[in-house]
Amino acid sequence: MASEINVKGTAFLGVLSALEDMKGAQFRRDVIADLQGDVGEAVKTGTLLAAGWYPVGWYREVLGSVTRRSGLPFIRQLGRTSTRVSISSVHRIFMRMLSPETLIKQGARVFSTFYEAKLEVESASKGIARISWSGCHGFDKACWLDQLGATEELVEMSGAKLQKVKTISGGEDRETAMVVEVTWR
Repeated sequence: MASEINVKGTAFLGVLSALEDMKGAQFRRDVIADLQGDVGEAVKTGTLLAAGWYPVGWYREVLGSVTRRSGLPFIRQLGRTSTRVSISSVHRIFMRMLSPETLIKQGARVFSTFYEAKLEVESASKGIARISWSGCHGFDKACWLDQLGATEELVEMSGAKLQKVKTISGGEDRETAMVVEVTWR
């Protein structure tokens, strides 16, 4: 069995920042207070660094703390918001100049800067794309919902109107892969 992947610290910090934007500073403090072990210590002491790589188990713990307070469906919106807050205004302006197909095709490169796993754009044409994630050892349902939310946000950042994100396969607890079809207009 493959070992669990690592996640870039930027992903953690984006989630924690989005929590404050979405639910307020007290909610963020409550989530952090709930964190145990190494991840709790790293977040509470400020030693979790944007450029560092950390076990996906830590990321599951952060999303788990959020889920216990707001429910699993909230994670998808959190993925959208954390993507939005992690991208600067200058980058957002540039992204609106790209077609959704072009932006989605760049997703594989961007994903690998945050996760030690693989994202492949199987196909992308006007209004539709098929995207697959693989090698996501250690992902749970919350991690997958986070990815769906991030994907939705990136499509809309291009100026498109998201129609539907349909999971074709995977994306559940203990699954290492997911395939989705994204449509927009």
